[in-house]
Amino acid sequence: MNIILDEQFYDWLDMFEYNILSLPGLWKPHQITTKNNRKFESFGKILGTAFYSPDILTIDYLGYLKKSTGFFQYLKQTNENPRMVKGKILYFQSVKMEHMTEFPPELLSNFWEFKKTLLKIRGFK
Repeated sequence: MNIILDEQFYDWLDMFEYNILSLPGLWKPHQITTKNNRKFESFGKILGTAFYSPDILTIDYLGYLKKSTGFFQYLKQTNENPRMVKGKILYFQSVKMEHMTEFPPELLSNFWEFKKTLLKIRGFK
């Protein structure tokens, strides 16, 4: 399956990751893991390895774990075993339209297209 991603998809991804930080109720306590399954390798290359947040956070994109810059900064400063780090996780699948009432209209109106594209990239039909 060949999926062509345009600049618009990456704009939506950036908007989503920036705005999702404002929804504290969706973030759950979690022991962060640094391992990603190899089958997510190409998916991870598309999504990138980090999103900006000074906090220790992870977004679970359908099995691929994308960490915050705060997570990597914490590891660098403490040399702690990455498997011992406690932070918060947000499961992409748990985000619903009703959670996003304060998001930019462009993301709201295109959220289903964004979600559908992520599912295609991940290999779901």
